Formats: sequence, C-alpha cells, structure tokens
Amino acid sequence: MGLRGVDTPLAILPGGTANLMAVELGIPKNLEQAARIACGQTSQVRQVDMGRIGEDNFFLLRVGIGFGARKVQYADRAMKDKYGILAYTLAGLKALKDQNKAHFKLELDGAAHEVEGLACLIDNAGNMGMPGVAPARDVSVSDGLLDVIIVRSTALVNLLTAGPKIYEAGAKDELMYHWQAKQIRIDTNPAQPVQVDGELAGTTPVDIQVVPQAVSVMVQGQEG
Repeated sequence: MGLRGVDTPLAILPGGTANLMAVELGIPKNLEQAARIACGQTSQVRQVDMGRIGEDNFFLLRVGIGFGARKVQYADRAMKDKYGILAYTLAGLKALKDQNKAHFKLELDGAAHEVEGLACLIDNAGNMGMPGVAPARDVSVSDGLLDVIIVRSTALVNLLTAGPKIYEAGAKDELMYHWQAKQIRIDTNPAQPVQVDGELAGTTPVDIQVVPQAVSVMVQGQEG
C-alpha cells in the first residue's frame, strides 16, 4: 500500500462488495457521509496496523487458509455482480461442502503448536461483514498483534450458526483455537489454499508478521 509508513492519512470511500475495513472503522457506506469524514473539522486520524505475508504482500484485514480461501475462490466476479454480498454466503456453503480437515503446524513468536482443524484465519481486523459475527471480541486493528484462529475439526457448522453465543463461557474454546502473535509461520498437511484480503495467494506454508501502526486513516471524531 502506497501510504504505508507515511504521514498522509487515508480517506476511505466505500465502494466494494462488503467494505469490511470501512465497517471496522465505523465509516458510513453512504459516500456523501464518508466524504465528510475526509474533510471534516472534527475527524480524527487513527493508526492502523497491517500484516505482511511473504516478502512484499501486505494486508489490512486478514489471511484465510482453507475454508476462507475456497470461499473467495467460489465467490467470483460474476457471482458478486449477480448477488452482491450474498455471494459470500452462497460461496461459503459450497466451500463448506468441499472442506476437509488438515493438520496445522504453527510457530507463533517462537512457540510451536500442532492441531487439527478445518480453517485458519490470521486476523488484523475482526469484522466479518455480518452484524454480531466475529471470530473473537478482542481483535483490534491497532494493538500491534495478529490474531491466529483455527476452527476445530468438528466445529465449522456450529461456528457459522453460533452468532453471539460464541462468546458464552466455554463455547469459544469448544469451537476454535485462538492465539495472538507478531511473527507467524503456518504449514499444513495437506497443503491448503491461501487468500489475502480477498485475493488468492497460493498455498501453505506461509510466513506472516504484523506491521504496527503502518497506515494513518481518517475516522469519525468523538462527539462531545
């Protein structure tokens, strides 16, 4: 991203299918209202982290491994033009049908973990495009950490239908593994497809790291 590491702030005018970063930062989908933030006297600048996968592939939202990458693959431009954001739901159903569990080997800030799961997210932002649905409540675009979430082998359908119940005591641990880290390496058996902010990006293994406070973004100011 051209504004990474410079003082010039980014103004977001939502125009995509889901506009997840705009939703994450509280930027209205209405273009006139969003434009007011870009030049508003009370607007503020928020420092937002990025992630880097490989040498020079940066992301603002997330990396998806397995199920998430298959969903992106199936939600092609023709489907999005026809169904809009509903295309991701339809693609998710197809990806769910085709999904098989994998063995994940992770190295997170030097600590090794091995688990079996159906899908993996490396999240910089928590928003998933549906109200009340997020993999974890404590995902932040400004905390200098990436959240690594693996859906357990028996939990994908339950996770998709859990909604706010995911945060009930014990429910989250039954559905997923969750860590936070700055330096991440993930390998799988068998190899799994990878997507980066909605674009397919090969297969595992992957090396990922956080880039703290990488971009300045214009957001709404606090009233009062």
